[in-house]
Amino acid sequence: MARLTPEAVIRTHQIFPYNDVKLMAERHGFEVREGNGTSHVMVCHPEHSDIRFTLNRTPGRIRDYQHEAAKACLEVLEREQKQEIVVKTPEEQNFPPDISVKTRGETLILRHKEYPVIGMSLGFDPDKNGIADIATRRASTIRDRVSELKNLIKNLARNEGVTIENKDGILTVENSGSGTSVKIKPYQPLTQEDPIELLREVAETIRSDIDLSRQFWESVESNTYISDLIFNHDAEEPYAEFKALNVFTGRTKTIQLPVGEDNVVSDADQIGAMIE
Repeated sequence: MARLTPEAVIRTHQIFPYNDVKLMAERHGFEVREGNGTSHVMVCHPEHSDIRFTLNRTPGRIRDYQHEAAKACLEVLEREQKQEIVVKTPEEQNFPPDISVKTRGETLILRHKEYPVIGMSLGFDPDKNGIADIATRRASTIRDRVSELKNLIKNLARNEGVTIENKDGILTVENSGSGTSVKIKPYQPLTQEDPIELLREVAETIRSDIDLSRQFWESVESNTYISDLIFNHDAEEPYAEFKALNVFTGRTKTIQLPVGEDNVVSDADQIGAMIE
């Protein structure tokens, strides 16, 4: 089972087991203080004393607390990312040109410069390990992952109607047909969802949503006759009008809908009007 991440908690709105939320907090450096005789658990961070939150071990009550836990974990990530140091050494000239090399304490963090959502981290001893040598040896693995990511992005754009923007290190995935919108931030050690697996899950969600929408439209159209839209742009608030005839009941209703800035009436508005 994939490790729980704060991004997943905020994005999915699911209720996650207490132990999963606890392990997520511990991976972000928090200390979980489970006392006896109470269901409430204090969670503190030894390096960021001002960041703390409470968990509840009572089954079904974790929903009230897991979002606070996720926000606290993201705050720690943001602070630690600011502590990353760009490596400046005499061997810097030997670093792979497409790989970003930073350190955080005794952790070496490598990210692809064009697609920083792809990266890796490893412990190292600067007195014993040559950073350029490590970065060079690991660069091929990162490049292979980037190639896999690019192929997946190309397939999503071609087959699923997805638009993907890679800006400021953040990969934004959107599909207007299903209303899907996901942002993937740059790689963070030990805590982040695998971006390739996440994109595959997004593709599956889009396919499922579009299939449900298609089935719904087929059901509506088999039971309803819909006239063409007639636009009235001269009105104070422009609108479009159409007639819907239920072929089973014989009842007809005239429906008026607002026209968007792009001079289009959305499918969602039409569906909503017909099932009211």
